[in-house]
Amino acid sequence: GSGEPDPVVGADNFSVRWTGEVEAAFTETYRFYTNSADGVRLWVDGQELVDDWESQSATENSETIDLVAGQVYVIVMEYYADDGDAVAELSWASPSTPRRLIPQAALSPPVKAGSPNPPDGAPDVKMMPILRWNAGDYAASHDVYLGTDEEAVKNADTSSPEYKGAKDFGSERYEPAKLAWYTTYYWRIDEVNNVTLGSPWTGNVWSFTTGDFLVVDDFEDYDIGNNEIWWAWKDGLGYTAHPTKPPYAGNGTGSMVGDET
Repeated sequence: GSGEPDPVVGADNFSVRWTGEVEAAFTETYRFYTNSADGVRLWVDGQELVDDWESQSATENSETIDLVAGQVYVIVMEYYADDGDAVAELSWASPSTPRRLIPQAALSPPVKAGSPNPPDGAPDVKMMPILRWNAGDYAASHDVYLGTDEEAVKNADTSSPEYKGAKDFGSERYEPAKLAWYTTYYWRIDEVNNVTLGSPWTGNVWSFTTGDFLVVDDFEDYDIGNNEIWWAWKDGLGYTAHPTKPPYAGNGTGSMVGDET
């Protein structure tokens, strides 16, 4: 509408980020819809479904994602209003769920761990992966569970063999020892804060399957600034000194290793 969300903000030229959690009632494909004037972006479980970040009249966007019954998924919706009437609506539907708006009451603060990496159900994961996640809003630490039996991981506690220890807030990653070849693993992250009511917040059970191949060198692990590819694969150009690397004059071959396309 044409009103203002708050007198301090004003009716035009503002932005909002909503975060929350929704629980899927059925294991099936859900479609999320945004209706916005002006720009909107939407993520569900860390997967970007909508990116329509421009000034416009009320416009509908939609995309699908597979959800599992009983699992709780983190939703992040960003919105900005330029001038004129402001519209920001979010709805969802599935084969067993008629399309409906997601009301404020259906959302809750994202207290559970979310956005797993590898993504839930990922195939062909290397046998020495780094498991990452986003922290819940109230987490002070994270309890990590990992194993090959889904029910055992789901029901595990800190006395179970599936418990792999605690990670401090700010260290949202776990590096297991070398995993088995072509095997499905299940993992769970419980968010812990002993001074907050409701702790621990039991996480969803996620899965991934290791590949049936060996990774000699995963080129996706290289980056700019911290782990540059030419530090390992030395070429004819060389490089200047870096904080952790001395200069290298090149190997004289004229070859070039880089990340440009």
